[in-house]
Amino acid sequence: MATYVRRYLQQVLRGSLVVVLFLVGLLSRTPHGWTLAWTPWTFWVVISWLGCYPVLRAWHPELYSRKDPDMTSFKARALALHHQDLANAHQGHRWTLNGVSSNPWEYSQGRTQSTDDIVNPLYRFCAHLWMSVLLILLGPVLVGGEVGVRGLRAGYRWLRHR
Repeated sequence: MATYVRRYLQQVLRGSLVVVLFLVGLLSRTPHGWTLAWTPWTFWVVISWLGCYPVLRAWHPELYSRKDPDMTSFKARALALHHQDLANAHQGHRWTLNGVSSNPWEYSQGRTQSTDDIVNPLYRFCAHLWMSVLLILLGPVLVGGEVGVRGLRAGYRWLRHR
């Protein structure tokens, strides 16, 4: 039970930045300080954040995966394709004596100098933030659709086995 509560609180905390961004536009200045106007939009965002967002994150962890095979720069991808072309077309092993097909004049390191290590975390953060925005905006609709589809599948299986 405690692990479920801890996971739920972690998921809610992860969506808090998006909720703050949504609700900061609804703040209004009054003589007594800042107040939040409780509109249907406010209720939608809070209910979606507290009720639907943790469920959707648990159901679809692939949306927040850190392993993206396409996260390489054009420079690194071009170098990999160049090495692949050389390996496919290489004949005679004329560059080295021991039969290793490499070009000693090409590069002294295995990787190119690029901005992959700087840009990839920033891109991942923005992509995850965008996924959170979509899940909070469409949370009740997505959960309702998913529950409906799962219910239809379970009903179909139940009818098929009878």
